[in-house]
Parts: sequence; C-alpha cells; structure tokens
Amino acid sequence: MVGAELRQARGGFSRAPVSGKGAGVEELADHILLIAGLAAAGLALFAWAGDRRRMRRDDPDRVGIMPWTSLFFWALMAAVLLLGGAVQQVVGR
Repeated sequence: MVGAELRQARGGFSRAPVSGKGAGVEELADHILLIAGLAAAGLALFAWAGDRRRMRRDDPDRVGIMPWTSLFFWALMAAVLLLGGAVQQVVGR
C-alpha cells in the first residue's frame, strides 16, 4: 500500500502498466478509435480487392452473392470517420 499512497500523493496514479512492459489496458482504451479505424480500413481494402476481382472475372455468368461495392463503401466510410475521430482525439489532448 505504500507505493500506491506515494503515487497518489505525487499527483495521481500512473497509467503505465504494472509490469513496465508493453501497453496496458488503459493505453488500448485510449486508442480504440484508431484500432477500429485501422480494422475498417483493412476490411475496405479487402472488399476493394474482391470488387476488383469480380469486375475482371473471365466468365460474366459466374456472379457472386457478395455485395463487394457496398461493403467497400461502408467500410471506407467507417474507416474515415473512426480515423478522423482518432486524429481529433490525439490533437485535442
């Protein structure tokens, strides 16, 4: 308890992980918009590649059921909004 009381007396608790290695849960919680935005950007890239492959298929009668264009659009929209929010969060600090 002495260490916790000393940290609190110095001006609050440290956000560093207890082990001193890697990012703590608090660090990941601060960057949740960035993580979600990068995941949405990866999905948009995957959907773009699927749409490109669909447009360049050799047999036009082999249509798929996956709506690649819509998936790309919504994933890109989510990525732009989430990454914009992450940048705003970092700049606003």
